[in-house]
This record gives sequence, C-alpha cells and structure tokens, in this order.
Amino acid sequence: MAELSSIQFDPRRITLDSLNPTHLETVPFQDFLDKAVDALQDVSDTEFQNNKLIKDYTQGKASIDDVMISTSQLTLAMSLATTVIQNTVTTFKEIQQMNV
Repeated sequence: MAELSSIQFDPRRITLDSLNPTHLETVPFQDFLDKAVDALQDVSDTEFQNNKLIKDYTQGKASIDDVMISTSQLTLAMSLATTVIQNTVTTFKEIQQMNV
C-alpha cells in the first residue's frame, strides 16, 4: 500500500524565522491527492488479488489459509481507506465552516 505518512514533522526544524508565514513549508494539495489515489489503487489491486485467490481456491490451486489471510488483508485495507476518507471529508467540512 502506498504510504500516506511519508510527510514527517521534525520539531528541531522550527525556529522563529520558520514561523514566518512566507517561510512555511507546505505540501501541495496535488501531492496529497496523488498519494491518496495511489493508496486507493493499491486497495483495488489487493481486491483483484483476493478475488483471483478465491477463484484459484475453488479450482483447487490455492489453500484456504492463503484465502483467509488475503481476505483479512483486504478487509483491513478497506477499513483503513474508508476511515481515512471519512476523516478527510469531515476535516474539509470543518475547514469550510471556519470563519476567516
């Protein structure tokens, strides 16, 4: 799965000059969206692999253990993706309601 956590915060880099709004380091929104789309594509790929494994199991080419592990991984990935999407939408709604 693509890592959405590649943006790291380093408190040692904060100085009085770095708190100036013209010097703040920001991540372009497009980079965030690209990483989110990559992560969702990885979830989709996991789903296709899981479906292939289930098909292989029905044909006797895969073990039930592999199917169960793959299904658990897919469930976890879908749960994570759903949670991230819901939290992102909630955050954007809160930002839109802020008074500037």
